[in-house]
Order: sequence, then structure tokens, then C-alpha cells
Amino acid sequence: MKAGTDKRQHPRFELTLPVKYQLFGSDGADHGCGISRSLDLSKGGLKLVGSANAVPGDEIAITVQSGAEGITMSGTVRWIHQLAYRQCEIGVSFEAVPAEDEERLLRLLESISAPDRG
Repeated sequence: MKAGTDKRQHPRFELTLPVKYQLFGSDGADHGCGISRSLDLSKGGLKLVGSANAVPGDEIAITVQSGAEGITMSGTVRWIHQLAYRQCEIGVSFEAVPAEDEERLLRLLESISAPDRG
């Protein structure tokens, strides 16, 4: 993204966690799935490393593994940045987060942003 085009509404945190994802085209066609890692995370979205099959506008189902429980969300691919052969960074905005998963997401983000008390 170019400077000045950042439209995020929530602070993001650099965070590497295992991620499972499934991509769906605008026509509902399966665009593939993968197991990868997040690069950053916020209440409104995340950036992950994934398959070059992703296209802006694709719907994406995501499970972020954090602790014993995963956090499941769905969203939309907003942008991609090609890294290497068949790999890219994928920017996702969350569209639907079940209430229970949203609570886990908020607890995770609070634990990252809380000052070190040690």
C-alpha cells in the first residue's frame, strides 16, 4: 500500500500465529485452501502469507490458532502483494466474527497491547 492510503479503523499488532484459510470466488467457486501464518492482526482484519490464488474481492474463511482454541472469522480479501512464486501477502478485512470468537480475539489483542507488568 502507498503512504496515505491506510484505511484501518483499528490498531494492528505484528503477530505470527498459525492460520488455516479457505478462499471462495465472488461466484462461490472454491479458490483453494491453505495452512500458513499471520503477519499482523487487528479487530478489523489481518495480513497473512498465502496462496497466489487469492484475488481481491474473494471471500475468505479463517481460523487463527491461539492457545488451545482457534478464533474463526470470515472476511474479504482487500489486497494482495506478490512475494515469490505462488506466495503472496493477503490483506483481509473481517466481515463476520461469531460473538464467542470476537471475545477471544479481543482478549488476544488486549494481551498483546497490555504493558508488561513483569
